Amino acid sequence: MINSLDELLAALESGTLVEHRHVNVELKSNWHQDVGKDISALCNKLSLSRAFVVIGVSDGGVLCGHNQQWVKATEQQASGHLHHYLDPFQACGNVEAKFVRGAWILVMEIANPGALVYWNGKPYKIQGTNSKEMEPEESHGLTLSLPGLNDYSSQTREAPAVDAAAVQQLALRISSRHQSGLFADLHAVGTESTIHRLGIRGKQASRILFGDVSCRLVFYDVADHPTRDEVIRPLYRLFDKSIRQDVNDFLLKGKV
Repeated sequence: MINSLDELLAALESGTLVEHRHVNVELKSNWHQDVGKDISALCNKLSLSRAFVVIGVSDGGVLCGHNQQWVKATEQQASGHLHHYLDPFQACGNVEAKFVRGAWILVMEIANPGALVYWNGKPYKIQGTNSKEMEPEESHGLTLSLPGLNDYSSQTREAPAVDAAAVQQLALRISSRHQSGLFADLHAVGTESTIHRLGIRGKQASRILFGDVSCRLVFYDVADHPTRDEVIRPLYRLFDKSIRQDVNDFLLKGKV
Protein backbone atom coordinates (compact mmCIF):
# COMPACT_ATOMS: atom_id res chain seq x y z
CA MET A 1 0.00 0.00 0.00
CA ILE A 2 1.34 3.41 -1.01
CA ASN A 3 0.38 6.02 1.60
CA SER A 4 1.69 9.29 0.17
CA LEU A 5 2.99 10.98 -2.95
CA ASP A 6 6.51 11.05 -1.47
CA GLU A 7 6.35 7.30 -0.88
CA LEU A 8 5.15 6.72 -4.44
CA LEU A 9 7.98 8.82 -5.93
CA ALA A 10 10.54 7.04 -3.76
CA ALA A 11 9.28 3.68 -5.06
CA LEU A 12 9.60 4.96 -8.63
CA GLU A 13 13.13 6.16 -7.95
CA SER A 14 14.11 2.77 -6.56
CA GLY A 15 12.32 0.83 -9.31
CA THR A 16 10.01 -0.99 -6.88
CA LEU A 17 6.70 0.55 -7.98
CA VAL A 18 5.07 -2.43 -9.68
CA GLU A 19 1.30 -2.39 -10.09
CA HIS A 20 0.55 -5.88 -8.76
CA ARG A 21 2.42 -5.14 -5.52
CA HIS A 22 0.25 -2.16 -4.57
CA VAL A 23 -3.54 -2.51 -4.51
CA ASN A 24 -4.05 1.26 -4.50
CA VAL A 25 -1.86 2.11 -7.49
CA GLU A 26 -2.80 2.05 -11.18
CA LEU A 27 -0.01 2.49 -13.73
CA LYS A 28 -0.67 3.60 -17.32
CA SER A 29 1.73 4.29 -20.15
CA ASN A 30 -0.53 6.99 -21.59
CA TRP A 31 -3.74 8.77 -20.73
CA HIS A 32 -6.96 7.88 -22.54
CA GLN A 33 -10.56 8.39 -21.58
CA ASP A 34 -11.10 4.82 -20.36
CA VAL A 35 -8.54 5.37 -17.58
CA GLY A 36 -11.41 7.18 -15.90
CA LYS A 37 -13.15 3.83 -15.37
CA ASP A 38 -10.23 2.77 -13.19
CA ILE A 39 -10.48 6.05 -11.25
CA SER A 40 -14.15 5.38 -10.57
CA ALA A 41 -13.46 1.77 -9.56
CA LEU A 42 -10.62 2.68 -7.18
CA CYS A 43 -12.73 5.39 -5.53
CA ASN A 44 -15.64 2.98 -5.10
CA LYS A 45 -13.45 0.45 -3.29
CA LEU A 46 -14.09 1.72 0.22
CA SER A 47 -11.28 -0.31 1.81
CA LEU A 48 -8.83 2.11 0.13
CA SER A 49 -8.45 5.40 1.99
CA ARG A 50 -6.55 6.87 -0.98
CA ALA A 51 -5.24 5.67 -4.34
CA PHE A 52 -2.94 6.85 -7.11
CA VAL A 53 -3.17 6.73 -10.88
CA VAL A 54 0.23 7.28 -12.51
CA ILE A 55 0.44 8.12 -16.23
CA GLY A 56 3.75 7.56 -17.99
CA VAL A 57 4.73 4.27 -16.32
CA SER A 58 4.17 0.74 -17.62
CA ASP A 59 2.43 -1.98 -15.57
CA GLY A 60 5.86 -3.33 -14.71
CA GLY A 61 6.97 -0.02 -13.21
CA VAL A 62 9.15 1.05 -16.14
CA LEU A 63 9.22 4.76 -16.91
CA CYS A 64 8.12 5.43 -20.48
CA GLY A 65 10.58 8.31 -20.97
CA HIS A 66 8.01 10.97 -21.89
CA ASN A 67 9.23 14.54 -22.30
CA GLN A 68 7.93 17.81 -20.85
CA GLN A 69 5.87 18.62 -23.94
CA TRP A 70 4.06 15.30 -23.52
CA VAL A 71 3.27 15.87 -19.84
CA LYS A 72 1.89 19.37 -20.49
CA ALA A 73 -0.40 18.10 -23.25
CA THR A 74 -1.43 15.06 -21.21
CA GLU A 75 -2.18 17.13 -18.13
CA GLN A 76 -4.40 19.43 -20.18
CA GLN A 77 -6.25 16.54 -21.80
CA ALA A 78 -6.67 14.58 -18.55
CA SER A 79 -7.85 17.63 -16.62
CA GLY A 80 -10.45 18.30 -19.30
CA HIS A 81 -11.73 14.74 -19.09
CA LEU A 82 -11.80 14.82 -15.28
CA HIS A 83 -13.90 17.97 -15.23
CA HIS A 84 -16.23 16.63 -17.89
CA TYR A 85 -16.67 12.99 -16.88
CA LEU A 86 -15.75 12.57 -13.18
CA ASP A 87 -18.69 12.90 -10.79
CA PRO A 88 -18.25 14.09 -8.12
CA PHE A 89 -15.11 15.92 -9.21
CA GLN A 90 -13.88 16.02 -5.57
CA ALA A 91 -12.84 12.37 -6.01
CA CYS A 92 -9.61 13.59 -7.62
CA GLY A 93 -7.86 15.76 -5.09
CA ASN A 94 -4.65 16.46 -6.94
CA VAL A 95 -3.03 16.18 -10.39
CA GLU A 96 0.71 16.78 -10.54
CA ALA A 97 3.44 16.52 -13.15
CA LYS A 98 6.68 15.06 -11.77
CA PHE A 99 10.16 14.54 -13.20
CA VAL A 100 11.61 11.18 -12.15
CA ARG A 101 14.88 9.63 -13.36
CA GLY A 102 14.94 11.65 -16.57
CA ALA A 103 11.27 11.17 -17.49
CA TRP A 104 8.03 13.08 -16.94
CA ILE A 105 4.98 11.46 -15.37
CA LEU A 106 1.52 12.61 -14.32
CA VAL A 107 0.26 11.59 -10.86
CA MET A 108 -3.40 11.70 -9.79
CA GLU A 109 -4.29 11.28 -6.11
CA ILE A 110 -7.85 10.06 -5.66
CA ALA A 111 -10.16 9.07 -2.81
CA ASN A 112 -13.84 8.46 -2.23
CA PRO A 113 -15.42 11.81 -1.23
CA GLY A 114 -18.37 10.20 0.58
CA ALA A 115 -20.50 9.42 -2.45
CA LEU A 116 -20.69 6.92 -5.31
CA VAL A 117 -18.14 7.95 -7.96
CA TYR A 118 -19.18 7.92 -11.63
CA TRP A 119 -17.22 8.14 -14.85
CA ASN A 120 -19.14 9.37 -17.86
CA GLY A 121 -22.42 8.71 -16.06
CA LYS A 122 -21.60 5.15 -14.92
CA PRO A 123 -20.17 3.76 -11.65
CA TYR A 124 -17.40 1.17 -11.80
CA LYS A 125 -15.96 -1.44 -9.46
CA ILE A 126 -12.73 -3.43 -9.35
CA GLN A 127 -13.19 -7.00 -10.51
CA GLY A 128 -9.96 -8.95 -10.56
CA THR A 129 -7.49 -6.81 -12.44
CA ASN A 130 -10.15 -4.98 -14.45
CA SER A 131 -12.72 -2.26 -13.89
CA LYS A 132 -16.31 -3.30 -14.55
CA GLU A 133 -19.53 -1.33 -14.56
CA MET A 134 -21.59 -1.88 -11.41
CA GLU A 135 -24.95 -3.59 -11.52
CA PRO A 136 -27.86 -1.31 -10.47
CA GLU A 137 -28.36 -3.12 -7.17
CA GLU A 138 -24.63 -2.79 -6.38
CA SER A 139 -24.55 0.95 -7.02
CA HIS A 140 -27.77 1.42 -5.06
CA GLY A 141 -26.42 -0.49 -2.08
CA LEU A 142 -23.15 1.46 -2.07
CA THR A 143 -25.01 4.76 -2.35
CA LEU A 144 -27.07 3.92 0.73
CA SER A 145 -23.95 3.01 2.72
CA LEU A 146 -22.19 6.31 1.97
CA PRO A 147 -22.89 9.61 3.78
CA GLY A 148 -23.12 11.72 0.64
CA LEU A 149 -21.41 15.04 -0.04
CA ASN A 150 -23.84 17.16 1.97
CA ASP A 151 -23.49 15.39 5.34
CA TYR A 152 -19.92 16.48 5.98
CA SER A 153 -19.88 15.30 9.59
CA SER A 154 -20.58 11.70 8.52
CA GLN A 155 -17.76 11.54 6.02
CA THR A 156 -14.78 9.42 6.98
CA ARG A 157 -11.62 10.99 8.30
CA GLU A 158 -8.60 9.60 10.08
CA ALA A 159 -8.81 11.93 13.06
CA PRO A 160 -5.92 12.95 15.30
CA ALA A 161 -6.06 12.16 19.01
CA VAL A 162 -9.30 13.31 20.61
CA ASP A 163 -9.67 15.31 23.82
CA ALA A 164 -10.56 12.63 26.36
CA ALA A 165 -11.90 15.14 28.90
CA ALA A 166 -14.35 16.57 26.38
CA VAL A 167 -15.50 13.09 25.37
CA GLN A 168 -16.05 12.27 29.05
CA GLN A 169 -18.15 15.43 29.51
CA LEU A 170 -20.43 14.36 26.67
CA ALA A 171 -20.63 10.80 28.03
CA LEU A 172 -21.69 12.11 31.45
CA ARG A 173 -24.39 14.31 29.93
CA ILE A 174 -25.79 11.46 27.87
CA SER A 175 -25.69 8.96 30.74
CA SER A 176 -27.55 11.39 33.00
CA ARG A 177 -30.43 11.39 30.54
CA HIS A 178 -30.52 7.62 29.94
CA GLN A 179 -31.19 5.54 33.04
CA SER A 180 -31.27 2.31 31.03
CA GLY A 181 -30.24 0.98 27.64
CA LEU A 182 -27.09 1.35 25.54
CA PHE A 183 -26.05 4.74 26.93
CA ALA A 184 -26.78 4.23 30.65
CA ASP A 185 -23.15 3.37 31.45
CA LEU A 186 -21.55 5.52 28.75
CA HIS A 187 -19.69 7.60 31.35
CA ALA A 188 -17.83 4.47 32.53
CA VAL A 189 -16.71 2.81 29.29
CA GLY A 190 -13.77 5.01 28.30
CA THR A 191 -13.00 7.37 25.44
CA GLU A 192 -12.70 4.94 22.52
CA SER A 193 -15.80 2.94 23.49
CA THR A 194 -17.82 6.14 23.87
CA ILE A 195 -16.93 7.31 20.38
CA HIS A 196 -17.64 3.85 18.99
CA ARG A 197 -21.06 3.60 20.66
CA LEU A 198 -22.03 7.03 19.38
CA GLY A 199 -21.21 5.87 15.84
CA ILE A 200 -18.69 8.61 15.12
CA ARG A 201 -15.40 6.68 15.21
CA GLY A 202 -13.39 7.57 12.11
CA LYS A 203 -15.91 10.30 11.16
CA GLN A 204 -15.52 14.02 10.68
CA ALA A 205 -17.95 14.51 13.58
CA SER A 206 -15.40 13.08 16.02
CA ARG A 207 -12.66 15.36 14.69
CA ILE A 208 -14.90 18.45 14.68
CA LEU A 209 -16.17 17.95 18.23
CA PHE A 210 -13.11 16.51 19.96
CA GLY A 211 -10.13 16.82 17.61
CA ASP A 212 -8.03 19.60 16.08
CA VAL A 213 -10.83 21.88 14.82
CA SER A 214 -10.93 25.22 16.67
CA CYS A 215 -12.66 28.60 16.66
CA ARG A 216 -11.96 32.04 18.15
CA LEU A 217 -14.15 33.74 20.72
CA VAL A 218 -13.59 37.52 20.71
CA PHE A 219 -15.27 40.14 22.93
CA TYR A 220 -15.24 43.83 21.98
CA ASP A 221 -15.93 46.93 24.06
CA VAL A 222 -18.14 49.84 22.95
CA ALA A 223 -15.19 51.33 21.06
CA ASP A 224 -14.71 48.10 19.09
CA HIS A 225 -11.50 47.25 20.90
CA PRO A 226 -11.03 43.55 21.70
CA THR A 227 -11.07 42.90 25.44
CA ARG A 228 -10.83 39.12 25.25
CA ASP A 229 -9.54 36.86 22.49
CA GLU A 230 -9.60 33.11 23.12
CA VAL A 231 -9.05 30.06 20.92
CA ILE A 232 -11.62 27.34 21.67
CA ARG A 233 -10.37 23.81 21.11
CA PRO A 234 -11.91 21.28 20.91
CA LEU A 235 -15.17 22.74 19.65
CA TYR A 236 -17.15 20.73 22.19
CA ARG A 237 -15.98 23.32 24.74
CA LEU A 238 -18.53 25.69 23.22
CA PHE A 239 -21.12 23.71 25.20
CA ASP A 240 -19.41 24.51 28.50
CA LYS A 241 -21.73 26.35 30.88
CA SER A 242 -18.96 28.79 31.76
CA ILE A 243 -18.54 29.94 28.15
CA ARG A 244 -22.29 30.31 27.64
CA GLN A 245 -22.52 32.29 30.87
CA ASP A 246 -19.66 34.59 29.83
CA VAL A 247 -21.37 35.31 26.50
CA ASN A 248 -24.73 35.93 28.16
CA ASP A 249 -23.20 38.25 30.76
CA PHE A 250 -21.35 40.21 28.11
CA LEU A 251 -24.47 40.59 25.98
CA LEU A 252 -26.47 41.83 28.96
CA LYS A 253 -23.88 44.57 29.51
CA GLY A 254 -24.60 45.85 26.01
CA LYS A 255 -20.98 45.82 24.90
CA VAL A 256 -21.28 43.51 21.89
